[in-house]
Amino acid sequence: MNKTNKTILLLVAVLFAVTASFNACSELLFSQRQSGDGGSTTGDPMVSLEVSFAPFDAHGISSLTSCLGDVTFEGAGVTHTITRPPADTAISHLGTSLGTVEVPRGAYTHVRFHLTPACLSGRSLRVVNANGDFSASAQSTIVFSGSFSASADSLLRLFWGTIPAALGQVQSDAGLVPALESSEGRLEYPAASSIFAVTNPAAQAAESVACPAGSTVTGCSADCSGRAGGARFVTGVCHATCETPGPAPLTAYCARDDFNTGITVRSLTNVPRDTIATCPMGTEVIGCAGTCFSGHAGGVSRSGTNGCKIFCDVDEPGANVTAFCKQGTTAEHFDVTAADAPSGTQVNCPSGSALTGAAAVCNIGKAGGVQLLGPNSVRGVCVNGETVTVTAFCSRVASP
Repeated sequence: MNKTNKTILLLVAVLFAVTASFNACSELLFSQRQSGDGGSTTGDPMVSLEVSFAPFDAHGISSLTSCLGDVTFEGAGVTHTITRPPADTAISHLGTSLGTVEVPRGAYTHVRFHLTPACLSGRSLRVVNANGDFSASAQSTIVFSGSFSASADSLLRLFWGTIPAALGQVQSDAGLVPALESSEGRLEYPAASSIFAVTNPAAQAAESVACPAGSTVTGCSADCSGRAGGARFVTGVCHATCETPGPAPLTAYCARDDFNTGITVRSLTNVPRDTIATCPMGTEVIGCAGTCFSGHAGGVSRSGTNGCKIFCDVDEPGANVTAFCKQGTTAEHFDVTAADAPSGTQVNCPSGSALTGAAAVCNIGKAGGVQLLGPNSVRGVCVNGETVTVTAFCSRVASP
């Protein structure tokens, strides 16, 4: 073999090794275990955590790349560091899976991602925002603080907190690391108090309910008390729309604090029955609303993983349907549905989750509604006793 061929083979081998190393690291599949100061010892019971960066509001950021090195889990009496080869990692505002890590059982208060310039790019952090393209080569740290109990194999979602807003305002390379290190993320699901309902049990048809200042509507539901109708969403407010006057207990489902980000609304008005309001790609439906023309008989239900569908007894225009959407995954947002169940069937969000919305449709679009029974419980009712499909939309929250 001549010298040229040997050189080519050597270059191919080097490129293959580099590519294989980068691909393995970019998946962030933690596999090494190392004890730090006050850390774990060999033989400590370990648990597996499926770790990911949660979605976040972009705040003008179009690209975020970091050279992730070692990762440290800190808690009461334990410091556990996972040593891993540095790798440039693209972080998406739609969420980024980091793979699985093993840590000792215990309560953790901080997770620290150590950024280093030791990647092929030579940068520890790069941000492209509305002000320009900025990068840093200094070592720095992304910190997620809060409370997380690793007592069994589970999910760990790392919420970005104030970090995106800080990075979105950066205007120079020199400002990048200070912006990162003056902000922090959170390492638990939003508190249960971040998701709540505002109910008017004495509401009448055509009345409305709004979420308080600083919060966002995530769903609407109503029960026209034995009459046709339901709840519709108009300009940030839930309205009871019934075919005839009378009582219409009405609920607006609301979100604030950590949960009050990444929420979008898709509303369609003056549409025919069977119309679907679809959430944008990368989001999950967390609530529905909709009524038929003039409060005629009908209902609304979830359609697939990212839509809400309006059903009406009569095929006429004038219906409306709204899907409330949030960035996330089915691990964070899910529904509990009883399909074709007897009228009066109750569904509940399980422990560790909170109710963000509710929907019900009676068989072939007959008259019915949703009754809120408690913080995490709803019931679907049909005026004439038809079967009902009732859904509770749930999102995971931090343990009390």
